[in-house]
Amino acid sequence: MSPHRVACSCFLVLVTFSIFARGGQDAAAKPKPTVPTKQLQALVPEQLAGAKRLKVWGDDASESDPASTASAEFAAREGDASAPRVSIQITDHVNYPGGAKESVSWPAEGTDTETAEGIDRLTKIAGHPAYETYEKNNRLGRIEIVVADRFAVLIGTLNLTPEQIRKAAESLPLDKLAALK
Repeated sequence: MSPHRVACSCFLVLVTFSIFARGGQDAAAKPKPTVPTKQLQALVPEQLAGAKRLKVWGDDASESDPASTASAEFAAREGDASAPRVSIQITDHVNYPGGAKESVSWPAEGTDTETAEGIDRLTKIAGHPAYETYEKNNRLGRIEIVVADRFAVLIGTLNLTPEQIRKAAESLPLDKLAALK
């Protein structure tokens, strides 16, 4: 075997061993600090779309889940099935490869459909990329917003119109969220 082939083989073995020993990741890579749950919760309003906040909760990042989250539920009239209901979740995806964009399941670019059954479209909310769906028969809506390529904001609603949902999404302090580090 030529000296060149021996050197190349040794180099490949060393590179392979190095990658294997590091678990396929850069040994120096450490998780980035996520925004603490309490700071995310502070951005959740007391009222949203005419519904008052019933509860707010969340989880800080951990070894098993490197994202921090804040969630909340809102209802216009507790116990009334026909009253507007809203849920919101804010997640910091700073430690996910690809950030928040990789955490959402959006259709292909150019999706913009409105039919008698509902809405399915990519859009923008306060300048941030978003995906909006709405089922007219069930009055069930959802908006997912990616903020600063790091945060995913999910708004789920029941018994609201698409216009009310969009207004609620636009009322969230998304620029304050984008400024968090």
